Amino acid sequence: SQIALTASVVFLAVIALVFILFYHFAGFIAAIVMFIYSFLVFGIFWMFGRVFTFSEMAAFLLGIFIAVDALIVILSRIREELLKGKGLVNAYKEGAKQGVRTIIDSNVVLFIMAVVMALFGKFGIKSFAIMTMITEFVTVAVMVFLIRFLLKLFVHTEYFEDKLNLFIRVKEKNIPNVKKNEEPKPNKFYKMQFFKYSKIVIAFSCFVVIVGIIMMGVKGLALGTDYRKGTSITITTEQSITEKEVKEDI
Repeated sequence: SQIALTASVVFLAVIALVFILFYHFAGFIAAIVMFIYSFLVFGIFWMFGRVFTFSEMAAFLLGIFIAVDALIVILSRIREELLKGKGLVNAYKEGAKQGVRTIIDSNVVLFIMAVVMALFGKFGIKSFAIMTMITEFVTVAVMVFLIRFLLKLFVHTEYFEDKLNLFIRVKEKNIPNVKKNEEPKPNKFYKMQFFKYSKIVIAFSCFVVIVGIIMMGVKGLALGTDYRKGTSITITTEQSITEKEVKEDI
């Protein structure tokens, strides 16, 4: 609908503003890539003659979040390499390479999940899965190739070599001088002990999985009509009736 389309444009505009605020010129490039990504997703979707429903809208928003995450991964990796004292060209090469690995891994897993949902799901589930597969395909194509191409284009001009704050919001004072054997300045996030409670988290995750498997074995899967053939009909009556009476009436 027109309201959904307007909401999507506003949503993308807000994301673009945040990117520019946090990553400056590189964020501006990321914002352009996000709009291109959205046009490609809608174009491929409409090319197959699909009707845009709530299921497709949910999948599209999920795709936007994944695409934003992919852009943040690449830009953050480049920034991290700069803060280690590397030049812009080398930081771009190393950061982009590391970022692409993460993007491909996560998107392949989600694409496989979408394929399974499309094979076994019905109606809204299948529509959601198809839209998810489209967004994953476009995410890999755009985030792996297009964003790297555009960033490389500006990085190799050498214009931003001494304008890192303008390019990707990295201040010169935070970059160590490798020639003087200066150490990278500590980042507050690096001090956080993310793996301190890893054993507890892993144990809890295993417990939840085991309980889920046991419950599936005992009660089975309660599949709705989205995963089964047929139609679900709810009948409200003033008096209680049995399944046998309903079948006789039908």
